[in-house]
Amino acid sequence: MVPYPQIKAVPNTIYEGDDMILTCDTTHVPPRDTTDLHFAFSRDGRNVQQFSVSDTCRVPSAQLEDSGNYTCDVTTYRHRVIKRSNVLSIQIEDLFSIPQIRNNQPSVTEDNDMTLTCDTQRNPARSTTELQFAFYRDGRNVQVFRLSDTYRVPSAQLKDSGLYTCDVRTSSGSVRKRSDVLSIQVEELFSFPEIKKASNTKIDGDDITLTCDTTRAPLRDTRGLQFAFYRNGRNVQEFNLSDTYRVPSAQLEDSGNYTCDVRTSTGSVRKMSDVLSIPYVVIEDYTVQNIIRLALSGCILAIAACFIFYHNKSQHEASSASW
Repeated sequence: MVPYPQIKAVPNTIYEGDDMILTCDTTHVPPRDTTDLHFAFSRDGRNVQQFSVSDTCRVPSAQLEDSGNYTCDVTTYRHRVIKRSNVLSIQIEDLFSIPQIRNNQPSVTEDNDMTLTCDTQRNPARSTTELQFAFYRDGRNVQVFRLSDTYRVPSAQLKDSGLYTCDVRTSSGSVRKRSDVLSIQVEELFSFPEIKKASNTKIDGDDITLTCDTTRAPLRDTRGLQFAFYRNGRNVQEFNLSDTYRVPSAQLEDSGNYTCDVRTSTGSVRKMSDVLSIPYVVIEDYTVQNIIRLALSGCILAIAACFIFYHNKSQHEASSASW
C-alpha cells in the first residue's frame, strides 16, 4: 500500500536567489523494496516536474514568480495507484524592493551637475546582501554595474536629456530588478546663436558690423558668456565679452561665410551659429573722388589717342616724302 505523500520545502523561509528544494515524502507500509515509485510536482495545478524516480524537485535561484501552491503526486511503476500530497503554500520573499530612480535636483540646466540615485530597500533579514547598480538613458547603458547607487553627470549638456532607468542586481546576478522610467529634460543655458549683419552693410569701403545674438535662460546669471567670430572657418575675432565684430572699410578679402560661437567662461557649454554669407558688392556712387578718377582716366585715354594719331600721321608723311 502506498500512503499519501507529504510535500516539504527546504529552507523553511525562501528568499529570491535561494535554491529551493521540494521533497515528496512517502513511506511504504509495510516496506516493499521491490516497488518502484515515481514522483511528479505541480504548482497551482500546473506540472513543474514530470514523473520520475526522483522524489525531489529543485528550483535553482528561486524568483518571486516561483511562489504558489505546490503538490506532489506519487505512483507505482505501472501507474496503478496515484496519490496526491497535501498543498504546501510557498511565498518567495523579496531580497530587495523594486528600485526607484530619483533626480536629486528639481530641474537641470546646462552646465549644472546632475546626480541620479537608484533607491531600493534590502530585506531586513538579508540586510548585508551586496547589491550592484547600473544606469541607462533611452535604453543604452551609461554606467555599468557597480557598488555605487548614484550616477553623476558633471556639467550636463542638452544631449544628457532622455528617459532614464536603473537596474539593481545581486553580485552573482541571480536577482535583478529595474526601476520605472524617469524623464529628464536639460534646460538651455542660452539658445543657439544667430549671426546678423547691420542693415545697409556694404563691402566696398564701408564698415561691416556683425552681431552674435543669443537668448539667455531666465533667472540664470550668464553675464560671463563669451563670443568669437569666424570667416570661412578661420577665426577673425577671439573669444571675448563683446557680441559684435566690426570691420572698418571692408574690402574684397572681407567677403565670405561668417559664423559665430558662444560659450561660457569655462568653455563647458559652447554653441555655433549657422552660416551668414556676405558677398563682395561693387557700389557705384558719384562722389567727388570718383568724378576725379573718371576725369583722370578720360585724360589718359585722350592723350593715348592723340599720341597714336600723330604717330601714324608722321609715318605717313615720311612715306610720301620718300616717293
